[in-house]
Amino acid sequence: MSRQFKWRTGSSGTEGTTTVFVDSYVGSDVFGEGTRANPYRTLTKAFNAQNTKPTTIVCRGFFSEDLTGNHSCAINGDYLGAAVFDGQNQYMLYGFGHSNLIVKNVPALLSPASPLLAGDGRSHNSSHVGIAHNVYGLAGSSAVLAGCASYLGVLGCTYSAANKYIVFARPKCNSSYRISIAGYGQNVVSDTFAHCAVTDRQKHYGANMNFAICLFADFAMIANDAGNDNFENCLFTADCRWYYFSGNNTDSNYAELTITGSTSAERQASLLAALELAYDAEGVADGNRKRPVFTNCIFSNQTAAQIFNDSSADDYTIVPGCDADTFVSGLLGDAQYIGALPPALRVPIMDDSTGHAGTWDEKSASGCVVVDDDKICIDPASASAQGEILSKVIRINPLTTQLNGVYAQFGSRFQNYGAYANKNSIFSGTTYGPGDTLPQGRYLVTDPVSYGEDSVGAGDILVVSEDNTSFSSEVVSALALEITEPNVMEVVYCRCRSGIYARVGTNDSLQAGATYLNDSGKTITYHNRSIVDGESFVCMVAGESFSCSADPTATIAVMFDDSRVPTVDWVPAQLFGEYFVAKQGGAIRVDANGVPLSSGNYMSYQTAGLLKSTMDRKYVQFAVKVKRDAPSLV
Repeated sequence: MSRQFKWRTGSSGTEGTTTVFVDSYVGSDVFGEGTRANPYRTLTKAFNAQNTKPTTIVCRGFFSEDLTGNHSCAINGDYLGAAVFDGQNQYMLYGFGHSNLIVKNVPALLSPASPLLAGDGRSHNSSHVGIAHNVYGLAGSSAVLAGCASYLGVLGCTYSAANKYIVFARPKCNSSYRISIAGYGQNVVSDTFAHCAVTDRQKHYGANMNFAICLFADFAMIANDAGNDNFENCLFTADCRWYYFSGNNTDSNYAELTITGSTSAERQASLLAALELAYDAEGVADGNRKRPVFTNCIFSNQTAAQIFNDSSADDYTIVPGCDADTFVSGLLGDAQYIGALPPALRVPIMDDSTGHAGTWDEKSASGCVVVDDDKICIDPASASAQGEILSKVIRINPLTTQLNGVYAQFGSRFQNYGAYANKNSIFSGTTYGPGDTLPQGRYLVTDPVSYGEDSVGAGDILVVSEDNTSFSSEVVSALALEITEPNVMEVVYCRCRSGIYARVGTNDSLQAGATYLNDSGKTITYHNRSIVDGESFVCMVAGESFSCSADPTATIAVMFDDSRVPTVDWVPAQLFGEYFVAKQGGAIRVDANGVPLSSGNYMSYQTAGLLKSTMDRKYVQFAVKVKRDAPSLV
């Protein structure tokens, strides 16, 4: 019997009917039932499987399909980053609420025949479809829209409760509906607006808009928008440009306002003064002048590239310590950061990490794992079936920094080699051929097979829910590989410590595989590498030592060394996921194989005492652990 799959989201209604579950990797549109135990594979199947449409679709994986909803169904990722919808510039996703979802590349129609196909999003309800003043935008929270057309060109919505923690990045538009911010005279709270040119902008509809705790980065701003907009506790990056638009909201006549000053207050004052000069030049009466009001706002000297972890990879989490990572008081209470997504870690991949703290240590790559062209990848010439690479130690402030933005970079690089970012095989080791009796479970097939009256293609998932069944195939070599670890197919492991365990000096022997942190305040030398203060390294050979020409008595920290530090556990974690670990007597519980019981462990679904961990330790180290399975599906 296959081990059960761990979903973090429970059913809010009748499972498989009101709440439907979808997994693009292990689900099946042929044999699935839309339940957590037996999910569908596509969003289309989930939405259309029953005569009555679901109210919630919970999903994981990657989706690219044309889908138009009924304005009352929400598509939610199992957690933020669990699901990605990629329109690939040809597919629409319209008429749904979104939450914990990353939506990319939804196209803008050149000349939409109907407003309801103007882009991603939804209206307040079905009776308001096509009415610009009632644009909902997104109903939900913690969603990313990157390179998408928005409904009627509107970024945001008309109700603050329905639009929080949304990233609107690189928005697309057409000539009929250029980009405006927000709908009609309501509040926009904790959103991010990034990368929009003035040629794609127009004034918003309606009266005054209220923006609180929002981040505007590399975004064309309209200083004389349709209302006297209020900005409270918002941040504008240095590459935001401000413009004066003549005429009505759809006019494309505009002029850039010249802004000067070295401080935030000086740039704000310069903007308001430039706006008044533009009004004077056009002869606008004082009673007709629309002016933005700024309260506790930051006109930063940092650019979007300095604020975001990696917007080129659609990672819009903010950099720890940047200007947007600050404590502010907004309309809805206190917040610890400005914008939609919190501070997060992004560990760079470098061919030579010498002198760079918080990077992957290329010298620690072993087995079949290598660093090539700034990528962690598989060495096809390696005879090893396993490999790993460790990060350097990262010091974080757990009160403001979340462990996001690290976990999605690796799995897709390995699959062409039949390898997975998991230290244990995701397969049972048992393969099944045509005519073999299949135990109940999920199987990856290598060639097209027939199962009952259905056909299952190569690379598809075969779901077996009945005893004493088998499949047939004209290809003798067709195999069914049982998936035993579907919850950790693409995983990065993490371990933490709250402090330094021990110290070693220049005359002490180092332990092979241990990770040391140079906190001496000086540069040390190890293996002819200069290890700067704050940088860590992994010892390559037992008995080696380090040196310090500036201070022969210098000591460094022992951070992760299984020979010195007992009970150091690697805990599996996934992209944007939360950590749940099972503890007993303060110690992490492990299964029969010594694997921690956690949100990435196959036994977690049946484990009592699975508690959310805030990861409240100061020192973190990551590992990519890879196993190559045979036979390869290449």
